[in-house]
Amino acid sequence: MSTRSQIREAIRAIAESAGFSTTFNYSPAQIFEDELPALKVFFNSGETEYDFDDTGITEAQVIVEIMLRDPGNIDDALDQKATAVQQLLRENPQLDGLIEGMNRTNFAYDRDSETTIGELQLTYTIQYLDED
Repeated sequence: MSTRSQIREAIRAIAESAGFSTTFNYSPAQIFEDELPALKVFFNSGETEYDFDDTGITEAQVIVEIMLRDPGNIDDALDQKATAVQQLLRENPQLDGLIEGMNRTNFAYDRDSETTIGELQLTYTIQYLDED
């Protein structure tokens, strides 16, 4: 399994205990309402620098996307779920030695004005030794 696959799976496994019906270690094209609340973990981009020993050190952006439906205040519901996910990730910031570290660097809301479905993307910058 590639390093990126291992990282996505580790984050997914840690975050799923925050109470999701469905979790993905990739970004599926579509999520159905019966799969909500859902969590997706995927890479956005990354850059690898090589040293003289040909060891690759990668800094990458990983997106942890929370998607849920709430009949009330969708922003508060997304914030509560994000707080739970972030706490779980803070308890294991190196993913059992898989990465050097991770920091949340951005977040973005996406709300559907015609439904009560909303999304919150948490962007993390991670560093790891790239073995691929």
